[in-house]
Amino acid sequence: LSVSHRKNVSKYKYRDLTVCETVNVITLYKDLKPVLDSYVFNDGNSRELMNLTGTIPVPYRNIFFSFLPFSYISEVK
Repeated sequence: LSVSHRKNVSKYKYRDLTVCETVNVITLYKDLKPVLDSYVFNDGNSRELMNLTGTIPVPYRNIFFSFLPFSYISEVK
């Protein structure tokens, strides 16, 4: 992960685990890239969170389809 990504997750309660698991995922799925993005919660508050963007291959009947997962990695308090 880049320095800016590591700095952003430094606020996370489980920052070491977050970095480790994010590295594992982006190593496994080469098309996924971590980006910082603004996320707006249901109550209207917003926060800069890490987002994994890209596609993951999903096999179905011996054919691989590319799906766009949409996930923000939120800090846990």
